[in-house]
Amino acid sequence: MTGRLVLQFIISTVVCIGTANAQSRTEQSAPALSFDAALARIDGASPGLSGEDHAVRASELIAGATRSLRRPVVSASASVIEYQKTLSVDLTGPKDNAQNATTD
Repeated sequence: MTGRLVLQFIISTVVCIGTANAQSRTEQSAPALSFDAALARIDGASPGLSGEDHAVRASELIAGATRSLRRPVVSASASVIEYQKTLSVDLTGPKDNAQNATTD
């Protein structure tokens, strides 16, 4: 049984060393992220954090929407009306009188 324990120890040691090497290679090859990029990555990876951010944003929107409640509503309207006046004078009577006077 001691041979079997030694074999398990050797296998677990090799696996740990291989995992550590892979992790160090990943850390070395990982590009540097800006804060916004890291925040976007963690937001996409963690639904809990994403949900909390959405809850905060929803509370801010509700506060903004209710800020103007119970205030008077003021509305204004304007219209422009233009009138055109027509003047008509009936001159048939004086015209006939003048024509009769000239023909007489």
